[in-house]
Amino acid sequence: MADRPDKLFHWVIDHPGGNIDEMWKGCLPAEIDDDTRHTWYHDLHWLINEGLVLLFSDGTLHAAKELEKKAAKKTAKKAAKKATKKTDEKTAAEVPDQVVAQSEAQLESNPVQDEAPADPPSPDSD
Repeated sequence: MADRPDKLFHWVIDHPGGNIDEMWKGCLPAEIDDDTRHTWYHDLHWLINEGLVLLFSDGTLHAAKELEKKAAKKTAKKAAKKATKKTDEKTAAEVPDQVVAQSEAQLESNPVQDEAPADPPSPDSD
């Protein structure tokens, strides 16, 4: 990359979300004529067209790679949430099976009596 675009691009990387006016103050030489200023504007325009730099309507500049990193982090967080949710669902599905197995084991060790109790005692007749 040529010197001017490289300087602009590195400023954007070093100042994520920086304002375009701040970038011009930091990058443009102090004494510059209009023709040279136009070439600097053209270089920024080239960086934007190539997708290396994003200029938002509020005047902030972002490096495209910076945004990709944030998007990758969000994607990783979503994937982790999905994995946790699937694990929770799997665990929840296994719990009823475990409860049924425990209930069966209790029934085997303490079988339920099918017989009805003997005749209840009759009320006292006074």
